[in-house]
Amino acid sequence: MEDMMLTESLNNLNLVPLGHSTGQVPDRPPVDIVVLASSDSVSHGLRRMAHRNRWSIHPCATLCEATRVISRLCGCIVLCESRIADTSWRDVLKYLQSRDISAPLVVFTHFADVNLWLDVLDAGGHDVVLFPFGEREVVHVLGSACRELASSAAA
Repeated sequence: MEDMMLTESLNNLNLVPLGHSTGQVPDRPPVDIVVLASSDSVSHGLRRMAHRNRWSIHPCATLCEATRVISRLCGCIVLCESRIADTSWRDVLKYLQSRDISAPLVVFTHFADVNLWLDVLDAGGHDVVLFPFGEREVVHVLGSACRELASSAAA
């Protein structure tokens, strides 16, 4: 019973837990995820998970490119590498906040760092996730970001 409730809750967010299938295709559009990363391997890994989780991945290599993509979308989640050649997660968060864009920011890093996690949360980011991604962890974190995005859209 509890498993069925979890599946139904995740289906309402366009997310299906690993190993589960409802046999139905949700009629909602996919969740847009803007991925700001220095390597294509991040987007490639997420694309493998995208179909079953109803994500639309938008890879970006620079802050300028990411801002163009974000401005075209009607709500998205931003998944940003902690440090990129031309920017950092702080610049991305400042951009979102300065334009009052309700896009949860999830920062990813190659090294577990409690200080980074605290900095991101204190600044207003949504969460930090370790790369390479474990599918369960990414589905959990992005599912949480989806709920934040949905609640800000409803407000």
